[in-house]
Amino acid sequence: MTKVFNRAIKIGGHERLINDVTVQVLEYDGDSKILLCTGVTVPTADSSGFAKGCLFIKTDAADGTKGLYENQGTTSASDFNLVGAVAVGEITLAQGSTLIGNASGVGVAIDLKGDGKILVGNGTTATSVAVSGDVTLSNAGVVTIGAGAVESSMLAASSDFGLGVLRGARAKYDFAVDGGAQGAIVLATTATLPDNAVVVGGTINATTAGGSGGAATIAVGFTAGGAADTILTATAVASFSTDALLNSAIVFATPYKMTAAGNINITVATADLNAGVIEITLYYYVAAA
Repeated sequence: MTKVFNRAIKIGGHERLINDVTVQVLEYDGDSKILLCTGVTVPTADSSGFAKGCLFIKTDAADGTKGLYENQGTTSASDFNLVGAVAVGEITLAQGSTLIGNASGVGVAIDLKGDGKILVGNGTTATSVAVSGDVTLSNAGVVTIGAGAVESSMLAASSDFGLGVLRGARAKYDFAVDGGAQGAIVLATTATLPDNAVVVGGTINATTAGGSGGAATIAVGFTAGGAADTILTATAVASFSTDALLNSAIVFATPYKMTAAGNINITVATADLNAGVIEITLYYYVAAA
């Protein structure tokens, strides 16, 4: 007949001082190694006398805080860790991946090793994406801005006070594209100068000689905010020989302030043009008002 006890067993144990830490030993194994003990201080690492898998109960653990520790070291060099706590080395994770919480609040692996990709939040989670648009990113962390990606409008406003930049505006007359009929020619390749732009200089460069069946003249100016010859008064086509450089009528000594936003254009007079490519470059800043 089996006798059943319906009362709990009370184990008093005894105190032991191990590496300056006092524990209350409740149970030993057959090799006299401690299997179960309690105390207020977790046994120090590398202590001896604790069995592999020995449990230590921290009796003063705060409310809601785990208090059960396991010896994951050896009998001669203990290493007590919280039961239920996961050490970094215990997590199985593919190389180049990390853990991220999903919609259910559960950690899932996310692959981060895509060449040149970055981790970006999207308001809900984060994903590994390639950098695109006007810049590229190498796997060495080098960012390269694409050719032509930085436009004048992206630069710090030159109307601000303090240090700034002198802006450039470039336009091109091309007979093959714009024609050469007498009158104002709105260039296919031009630039818009803003209202209050203060032009302080400019250069006109004929990269292909201008030609005409007569004594044509060419003036350079604006469609608005200035006159048709503000940049260069009517000048004989012969002056626009290949690689010729002509100074703008606008110079530092006599700058010009735009009265409205306007494009760079040219005006042909006296005779039509039949050849020529002319590049026009202006330098300016924008006044605050």
